Amino acid sequence: MKNGFCGICLFFLLFFVMTACGNEGIESAIPPSAELSSAQQAWETGVLPDSPNGTHQWLFARGLEILRRHADLPGVRAKLAWLDAPGCLSQVRQGLFDADFLSKYTGARWDLSPTSGIFGFLMAVPTYAAHFYDPDSGKTYTGKVSPTADEMIRERLDAIRTAMSPGEPSVACHELGVASHFMGDIAQPMHAALFTGKNRPIYLHGNIEGYAMDIQDRYLAEDWDGTPSGDVESLVLETAVRSKQRWPDTFAAIRDAYQSRGCWFSWRLRDNPDCWQGDAALDGWIGESILDAQVTLARFLYLVDFAPTQDLDTTQHLVEQAP
Repeated sequence: MKNGFCGICLFFLLFFVMTACGNEGIESAIPPSAELSSAQQAWETGVLPDSPNGTHQWLFARGLEILRRHADLPGVRAKLAWLDAPGCLSQVRQGLFDADFLSKYTGARWDLSPTSGIFGFLMAVPTYAAHFYDPDSGKTYTGKVSPTADEMIRERLDAIRTAMSPGEPSVACHELGVASHFMGDIAQPMHAALFTGKNRPIYLHGNIEGYAMDIQDRYLAEDWDGTPSGDVESLVLETAVRSKQRWPDTFAAIRDAYQSRGCWFSWRLRDNPDCWQGDAALDGWIGESILDAQVTLARFLYLVDFAPTQDLDTTQHLVEQAP
């Protein structure tokens, strides 16, 4: 990573500390499985302290809850039957989780886990570049056009279609979870504006994501504002554009909060959350992103072609182990 290496490492180390998950209510949308091990249940319910997926799991659950309200729309009932088949949602959750640990998604030298520790992450050097996507340049924060979050979604959708063809729904469920993770990233303003852990003040990226989990239950989207139309590709672009446009106002609200509390902001090296957390104006901007992301995940699930139109019995052969 050259000169960005230290900042990125600091960001992700802090990210692991900050994102101890609190996902009360997620199982109301994604029912638990009695067949899962205690370790699996831990991260799925947000109990495991090192899990960085609190918001990703929560967003999927919220999007699915919105989708369930529209079972009368064409194709939705079949999708819900596919998702509710034994084992599918546990595979989706595994995919949401794996996107932050498997090297093919993180750019690390090898796969990681919540137990890898600080040394393990420093040695593996995950860049997480593929979790970013600037809709204007088509690049990540590294300046490269591949891999991006947009590309990751396209690849996962191709994998879903390939898996559905030979009747491998467990693989398709897992790929849907991975794709949903990257869709959630695109809906996060910092990921579309390429504001990373190396941007000053450092730690701000991770601090905001940790704080968002603290307030997300205050911003529950009840429904979308109309039946989604178009395709996934257009949804990704629209979401990225809207997400990126929201960041300048969010950042300005952070600066204003700093100044209103008498905190020095210009040229600050390290973020101080006490200077902005709980600011009403900033909460409004973060909350707007949270609301938008829930609806985006619902629209994504509606537009993605992941359920067979016939022979739903094939979903009964799902396996519990991730592919």
